Amino acid sequence: IQPTLIAASGEISEEQFALNLVESLIKEIPEPFDIKTFEKSFDLSDTINTVLNHEILLYNELIALIQSTLEVLRKGLKGLIVFDEKLELLNRRLLANKVPEIWLEKSFPSILTLHSYISDLQQRVGFLKKWCVEQKRPKIFRLGAFFHPEEFTTAVLQVYARKRKVSFDSLNWTSEIAELDDNGEVKDVEEGILVENLFLEGAKFDLEQMTLVECGQRELISHLPVMHLIPTQNEEKNNKNCYVCPLYRMQNRGTGALDLPNHIMDFYIPTKNETPDHWIQRSVALFLTIQ
Repeated sequence: IQPTLIAASGEISEEQFALNLVESLIKEIPEPFDIKTFEKSFDLSDTINTVLNHEILLYNELIALIQSTLEVLRKGLKGLIVFDEKLELLNRRLLANKVPEIWLEKSFPSILTLHSYISDLQQRVGFLKKWCVEQKRPKIFRLGAFFHPEEFTTAVLQVYARKRKVSFDSLNWTSEIAELDDNGEVKDVEEGILVENLFLEGAKFDLEQMTLVECGQRELISHLPVMHLIPTQNEEKNNKNCYVCPLYRMQNRGTGALDLPNHIMDFYIPTKNETPDHWIQRSVALFLTIQ
């Protein structure tokens, strides 16, 4: 509706509005990764580095696609090339604040609006670029930055299995709230990984009581504290005082027949005041991205 209203006001034409939108999006697209520099700086025989290499190749492919389609659309809006049905569809999607289907074919799964999607892409690429530039593994990982977070967590388990000389198939993940030092900083861990920026829906975590509690009326979404993911060979964990909370990629929770599985893994979150069944009835879950 917005372009039509603006055009009707006489201030700006609908074509000019669309052109301004495209040019602003082009400026917001992250710069691609420097693959040659990465390959010189990282040992690709290392399992974790191999996963990182795969990730940045996927992001480069997505960034190149977004860049090229926007450049073509800009030429079409300027009248330099024929404005065909594909460009018309792309233009309509952008004006409606929706991610074009052609992008989603090469993208990580997402149900975000256009502007939220671009912001999410910037944050994902930013985390991985910092890793590449500093040439050392982050202290705390952001699972939501990965195209395929399950590949990263599997690689961590593989490294642990080789180090401990145990069968990879015997390993599972358990989790706990990360410990803090006297300064309130998250302590380093010897085994496993630290993860952050997980969104909790339907409840919130009380750091003073160290337990899940009810969220307020306007607090449906909150951040879970930094979590420590720990490889373990124990098949079962004492779940009496823990809610086994599912982690999903997206808030729609479901998965299409041909799509990547939306459910990634489960986290064990302490619940001292309520039974785990209470949070099951509340449909409490974790997400990597939220709308």
